[in-house]
Amino acid sequence: MNKIIVIGLMSILAAIVLANAGTTTSAAPSAIIHVNSIGDNPDVFPGNGVCETVVNNGVCTLRAAIQEANALAGTDTIILQANTTYLLTRPGNDDNALNGDLDIMQNVSIIGAGAGSTVVDGNGSGTNERVFDIPFSNVSVIIANMTITNGEAFLVLGGGINNVGKLTLNNVIISGNTSPSNTGGGIWNSGALTLTNSTVSGNTAYYAAGLGNSGSMTVINSTISGNTAFNSGGGVSNSGALTLLNSTISGNHSNQEGGGLYAISGTVNLFNVTIASNIADYDHNDATDGGGIKQVGGTVTLRNSLLAYNAQVNFLTFPVQVADDCKGTLTSASYNLVEYTTGCTVGGSATGLITGTDPLLGLLQDNGGSTKTRALKIGSPALDAGNPGGCTDSVGATLTTDQRGRSRAVDGDGNGTARCDLGAYERQRFVFLPLVRK
Repeated sequence: MNKIIVIGLMSILAAIVLANAGTTTSAAPSAIIHVNSIGDNPDVFPGNGVCETVVNNGVCTLRAAIQEANALAGTDTIILQANTTYLLTRPGNDDNALNGDLDIMQNVSIIGAGAGSTVVDGNGSGTNERVFDIPFSNVSVIIANMTITNGEAFLVLGGGINNVGKLTLNNVIISGNTSPSNTGGGIWNSGALTLTNSTVSGNTAYYAAGLGNSGSMTVINSTISGNTAFNSGGGVSNSGALTLLNSTISGNHSNQEGGGLYAISGTVNLFNVTIASNIADYDHNDATDGGGIKQVGGTVTLRNSLLAYNAQVNFLTFPVQVADDCKGTLTSASYNLVEYTTGCTVGGSATGLITGTDPLLGLLQDNGGSTKTRALKIGSPALDAGNPGGCTDSVGATLTTDQRGRSRAVDGDGNGTARCDLGAYERQRFVFLPLVRK
């Protein structure tokens, strides 16, 4: 019989070494599980060491693989196929991944072949469920190189993913998920979440259409765009500890407050972040505001960041949009650009703070890298306007790349100054080589 699960060689060697040393303690072996079927049937005997839907059939589905990993000790790895969509089809509500969403109960890594190649489709209209649920705080999960889409959470949190544990997402697209009467259309996090090189787009929810956070969330080199909240928090809603680094929040909408970022409580720290072209009061029927950022409580601190082109709809002069980059209180920790400060207070340091100035941003598009960005045009006041000591991350380390992975800092406009640019995008200086005729 073809075994679908392969015990990790290093785990076996480690166990042998410990046994020879006379110890009675050994690490649980990890398993590598190769999914070979696009079906959604469950595992026939979870925990028996073989991922298969019928005894001896050798068919391993994603659901069966997760059930098997849940039943095994150790940190297992599930490998998904390229150019494949895994469609969930089993309606129901349980906590063992038998029906509905995929419940992850043990440490695991789930690895696809690329965000444009491997798709996990929650089929929310058929299952009435989200896609992934990580319900325990002591569980560590890595999900990489895939698209997570079409999750639907009505009475629960997190249309795409609900995370209570320790979750790392890398090179993942979270798109087309919904929580129409609740919170966190793309992701709801109450645990610890790190999101890197990823896109959260086209999700909807009552609150927090893209990302909702009441735990600890770090967003790096990622884009949050095109999400719509029926109430508040189009892009991101925070009541925990949120850090964004080298990331873009653009083109999100809320029918009420906080088109881009809705800060309810807790702490928000922005490092080289671009927040642009988000809209509050998108449904045109409320006197609500905070197109870019709405700060209700807690703190919002900006470092080397850029806030511009955001708006609210003036319901008195329907459907005219008026500039509305922020409402509430922001703290500038030096070197930021906030185009319009009407209705908000920008406190902190005035050093390097630019206001009332168009940053000359390009559209959200593919400018290289794994996620879309807003380029700085020639002549932008954000060029070389960052901290002369270097733009840094949350632990004070100097940033050497921008959101796309391009070098930072670069003399992008050729004026002889090589300071980092404000926002997520670092303009590169183009060198034109002489034409050599043969």
